[in-house]
Amino acid sequence: MQPRHWSGPKPTSGPKPEKRLEHLVMFSIGTQFPGENFVWKFHASEFDPPGIPDIIGSIQGRFVGLELKMEGNYFSEFQKTKMLLISQSGGIACGVIQMKDESVWLLTNDVVQSFTLRDRTRWLPLAPLEWIDAHGGRHPVLNLAALKVLL
Repeated sequence: MQPRHWSGPKPTSGPKPEKRLEHLVMFSIGTQFPGENFVWKFHASEFDPPGIPDIIGSIQGRFVGLELKMEGNYFSEFQKTKMLLISQSGGIACGVIQMKDESVWLLTNDVVQSFTLRDRTRWLPLAPLEWIDAHGGRHPVLNLAALKVLL
């Protein structure tokens, strides 16, 4: 009897793209707002209302909600509604989208409300930087200058 070979998709190593984007955004917030942030990844359960942003918390004393997307994914109506409520109550609600070319963009709430991949005129680039830790290790970091302006 011949051994069976796996005919399904090959397992990939490393975290999924969405998880890498989450880590990149969280690390970038930590390096560019040291001591001025308290943010976490929101893990929704069946008891939570739908549409809560992926990353929530406080940066420089303002409530912030960031909904993370990969190219090809869209904002649900629940997500748009929660982001609108955050903005109307004085918080900052934005989308962060990573394209297939690895570029990352910040979308303000008004852009999210009328989101389309075709019209990118009001997308704000989160250009990559390089952060060097105390041990000489190099890490990719997003330039969050566009978020700083919103705060």
